[in-house]
Amino acid sequence: MATIKNHSSQSVNYRSKNHQHPIELELNEKIQLVLSLMKSHELEHFCPHAIRRKMLALSRCPLGPDSHHDDRMKIMRTVIALGNRVAFELLVKHSNSHRIISSLWVAVRNRGCQFLGPAIQEEVLKLVILALGDGTQLTRKVLVLYILQRMEKIYPLQATKTSVGHVVQILYRASCFEIIKRPGESCLMQLKEQYRKYIDLRREHDAQIISMALESGIRLSPEQWSSLLYGDQRHKSHMQSIIDKLNATNAPFDRLVDQLAKTLAEEQDFVHIADTIVHFRRLVQFEQHIEDENTCCFSNIIIAIDSIIFIVTRLITFITYIYGQTGTYSLYKNPMKNHFI
Repeated sequence: MATIKNHSSQSVNYRSKNHQHPIELELNEKIQLVLSLMKSHELEHFCPHAIRRKMLALSRCPLGPDSHHDDRMKIMRTVIALGNRVAFELLVKHSNSHRIISSLWVAVRNRGCQFLGPAIQEEVLKLVILALGDGTQLTRKVLVLYILQRMEKIYPLQATKTSVGHVVQILYRASCFEIIKRPGESCLMQLKEQYRKYIDLRREHDAQIISMALESGIRLSPEQWSSLLYGDQRHKSHMQSIIDKLNATNAPFDRLVDQLAKTLAEEQDFVHIADTIVHFRRLVQFEQHIEDENTCCFSNIIIAIDSIIFIVTRLITFITYIYGQTGTYSLYKNPMKNHFI
C-alpha cells in the first residue's frame, strides 16, 4: 500500500478555533478551489449533482493528522465513492452509445424480457396494476391475455402474446409477484402489496432493466436511461437514484476503471483523461484493502485526496471543453462522437 513519509508524525495540535494544521489547510484549499470551479456558469448546470454533493461532503470532513480512524475511514470511503461516480461519468461520455444500446436490448432479450417502447411499456404496466392491483390472483397466461385484449387494437403490431409476456417477465425477475402453487394446475400470480401502485411498480421495473445492463457491463447516463425508458428528459433524477443504489452493489470499481481505460485507448482523448487512470487505480487499491488497519492512515488519506482532486479537476477540464465546443454538456451533443440518441 502506498505511503507518504513523515506526514503522520507531524504536530497534531492543529484544530483550534482560528488555526488548522498546515496539511489540513492545504488539503482544504485544494478542495475549496475545486468547489469554486464547480460554481462557474457552465459547471453549475452541467457538473453532475452527485459529484458536487460528494465533493461538498468531503469538504466537511476533518482532514487533520490527528483525526480518528473512523473519521479517516469515512474520508476514504467518500473519496472512493466520488472516484467511482467520476469514472462512471467519464465512461458513458466516451462510449459508443449506439453500440451500447444495441447490446443492452440484446442482454434484455437474452433474459427472456423485452422493452416495447416508452408508451407501450407504460400501458402494459398500468394494465398489470388494473388486473392485479386489488390483490387479484391470476395465472400468467390469463394475465397476458387480459393485457393483450386491451392493447391489440391500439398496438396491433407491437402487442403480441410473446411481447407482453416478455414485459411481464421483467416484473417476474424483479420478484414483484407472490407465486401461489397449485397441485396439478398452473401457478397463480399475485402482485405484492408494495407494488400495487404504478409509481412503485415502475421503479422496480426500471431498476430491473438497469440491473440487467450492469450485469452485462453496460453503463448509461441518467439522461440516456430517461430517454430510452420514458422518451423524455424529465426522469433523470429518478434514473440517477436507481443507478446510485444499484452501483453500490452491482458495479465493481476495478471493473469500471478497466472499462474506462479500454474505452479511452480506443477513442480520441482531447483533454488527456487517460492521465487519470493511474489515480483511479490507486483508489481501487485503497478500496480493495479498506478493512486493513493501515489503509486509512493519514499518509494514505493525503494520497487519496490528491488523486481525487486530480481526477475531478480533469473532469472539470473535460466538461469545460465540451461546453466550449457545443455550448452545452450532453451525451446527445458530444463532439467526440458523430451520433445522436
